[in-house]
Amino acid sequence: MLALARLPGVTVKISYDTRRTRLHAKAWLFHRATGFGTAFVGSANISNAALIGGLEWTVKFTQAAQADLYVAAQAQFESLWNDPEFERFDPRFYSHFEAAATAECRAFRRGAAYGPGRPSA
Repeated sequence: MLALARLPGVTVKISYDTRRTRLHAKAWLFHRATGFGTAFVGSANISNAALIGGLEWTVKFTQAAQADLYVAAQAQFESLWNDPEFERFDPRFYSHFEAAATAECRAFRRGAAYGPGRPSA
């Protein structure tokens, strides 16, 4: 995530809310002035283990070939992108992300990830 956030023209947003599980899917939308945008939606993290050796799923669809899916994904993406819960990730403050991830792991180990209205293991 750090390397991705440091690329020119790339903006990464993240939710630091560790009190609930809202979004596990990852979504990448690549807008092109030509109208040939591409969307990737799935559960895979951007890591060698997830993309090469892990059992993760990510679906690719294009603005030209699957216009309905692309428009639906774009609308959902924009809704989340504009939600104040999702903050711009700044690599200079990586420790903020680490603290949120550590808190979430601790809550999960205590069983706080499950409860009323949450899926059970």
